[in-house]
Amino acid sequence: MSDEKNIVDIIPDRLNGFDTGIYSIMGTRDHQQDYAGIIGKKKGLAGIICDGMGGLKGGELASSISVNSFVSDYMDMIEGETVEDFLMREADKMDELIFQLTDSQGNNLKAGSTVVSVIIEDLKLYWLSVGDSRIYILRNNSILQITRDHNYRMQLNELLKRGEISDERYETESSGRQAEALVSHLGMGGLKYIDRNTKPFPLEPDDVILLCSDGLYKSLDDHQIMALLMDNKISSRVSARRLVDMALAQAVRGQDNTTVIVIHYTGEVEGGEADALL
Repeated sequence: MSDEKNIVDIIPDRLNGFDTGIYSIMGTRDHQQDYAGIIGKKKGLAGIICDGMGGLKGGELASSISVNSFVSDYMDMIEGETVEDFLMREADKMDELIFQLTDSQGNNLKAGSTVVSVIIEDLKLYWLSVGDSRIYILRNNSILQITRDHNYRMQLNELLKRGEISDERYETESSGRQAEALVSHLGMGGLKYIDRNTKPFPLEPDDVILLCSDGLYKSLDDHQIMALLMDNKISSRVSARRLVDMALAQAVRGQDNTTVIVIHYTGEVEGGEADALL
């Protein structure tokens, strides 16, 4: 059953040209630290997933405050502001909001969160990522991860490419327990890595965009994800639920919090491209 209390779903019953789905479970964890939102408005559609980290309530607070801030700002986006500038401004704002979080005694919570977010405007996709949540695009029976996992393994890959570490050290450390440790996340008080597209990505009919927390791809590989998306293109809500349910069924040593957003551009637009969303 989806954890609806950690989801902000502001999608009208009829979203011209798009079919969307969002689903989340706590898995076998004691706390739900994922938080997500999907918002549709005139000539705009946005989705965001944050996967929080931090002791006790820290991760929950970090992810929820980030998503709610993003949703509120997107609904009241400054007229004339570009999508690229909005996303960068929001990343910095969410980072600072989490960095400033304190407990009841005034001590810094040292909380953090990943973020992946997308905005579709005029049938063009803009995206942003910090951390190891992911965005995929499914097109023409192939799937592409467009984000990087901002972890120690990514840094090792960069060092190896530059010839700054040996193959032996790379093999040892990239397979170690610290390989998945995040090197960039919201709440650092200054983002070390932030990825985004510098040019808008034009959508084509039948494109599917998937946002997910790491609970999904640590249980399902890309081929399994693609198969489930292709099998259920008729309904993004069904796709979202089946992805999460399959991740839970495939889990070997317990299932992490798992959240997905599925956005399918059907291409079935009434009224022309100018009215492509609402």
